[in-house]
Amino acid sequence: MKEIILKLINVSKSFGGVKALDSLNLEIMRQTINAIIGPNGSGKTTLLNVITKFLKPDTGKIIFHGKDITYLLPHQIACIGIGRTFQIIRIFPQITVMENMLLALERGKVEGLFFGLNPFIKYSSKKFEEKAKELLGKVGLEDKINELAENLSHGERRLLEIMRAVALNADLYLFDEPAAGVFPEVRTRIFNLFKSLKEEGKTIIFVEHNMDAVQECAERVIVLDKGKIISDGKPEIVLKDKGVIKAYFGG
Repeated sequence: MKEIILKLINVSKSFGGVKALDSLNLEIMRQTINAIIGPNGSGKTTLLNVITKFLKPDTGKIIFHGKDITYLLPHQIACIGIGRTFQIIRIFPQITVMENMLLALERGKVEGLFFGLNPFIKYSSKKFEEKAKELLGKVGLEDKINELAENLSHGERRLLEIMRAVALNADLYLFDEPAAGVFPEVRTRIFNLFKSLKEEGKTIIFVEHNMDAVQECAERVIVLDKGKIISDGKPEIVLKDKGVIKAYFGG
């Protein structure tokens, strides 16, 4: 039986009188690919934001690797092994692709007062540059390393954002609509990457609206509606669920 990597216990989050998450209970198993789907306003992005502490839950607990992380801050969440991307692409457009990658790869090395003030430690970015090239090569961006990020296409920007998250070498990745607005060929690159990350022992949760994409990549589908889980299981079963069809199409 696989290990539970993430557990949410009675997690709620409200905005005014609207419950975005309503006493949500969820377990995510290690080394799996999980899709979160649901109609607009069902709580999908709120769920990712609560896990990564961009929003504080009103009630409940969040457990990661058996430890309570409910009250950690976003940068602490990243440091313990949870990486993420956002609906709106967040990269630094006026620096190069390589420089964007180095910001993630060098983070763990250059942070810290001891390293920064120690005159006996010589810093070299060469090994990080080699790692960046290796990572970018996985999604076909190796020839773009010297390109300004603002000159990339939408799909290439999305790939860069994803690889910058992958550069953190996290245990759990949360991707918010990673394939939104990209061409099918780029979508294939993204989902092939997800499958390779799983093979490396990583766990993935991604929010998606395209049901073909969900069937292509996910091994488990979790359906949210009004902050509650209304269906949970294999794609071929969940996507035929009458409750899911009603939530999306009204009947």
